[in-house]
Amino acid sequence: MCIKENAVSPQVLIIVNPGKEARIARDVLDALYTYDERLCVKSAKGLLAVFSRLEADEVINLLKKYPIRGVLSVNRIDGYAPISGSIEDALTSILEELAEKMGGRINIEIRSRGYFKTEKLRSIIENIANRIGLKKRGGQTVRIELTDKFVYYYFRRRAH
Repeated sequence: MCIKENAVSPQVLIIVNPGKEARIARDVLDALYTYDERLCVKSAKGLLAVFSRLEADEVINLLKKYPIRGVLSVNRIDGYAPISGSIEDALTSILEELAEKMGGRINIEIRSRGYFKTEKLRSIIENIANRIGLKKRGGQTVRIELTDKFVYYYFRRRAH
């Protein structure tokens, strides 16, 4: 659901109750539209990606002001890559970026929201991690969310 297709970049991922994506996307658009007319909300099973000119913190704070039923969590996107070629290329890009940011150590959680099988993705990530020297234990936890068109990631933050 996009008002205009030229929103800048994805800012937050909203985890929602599966099957409620369309209603929650409309509610998010209603809550945020007056602050950003170029807002775009893209959905996958149990997930909404909010593309906006607003900063992630602004989107998160606005969504706190306008609670929406069915929203399980709102997470700042720390990085993403479009899937324009192969899934391996997109995941390699993400994992190389994470290895550089985290000094080569990270705990990875992965969730597929499209037609990619999680078990296959784990195998792909294992191969890429071995190839680039990324250790998958002992660092901060990152959650990788995969849709049919994008790979997003965010660091798991403790609730305040």
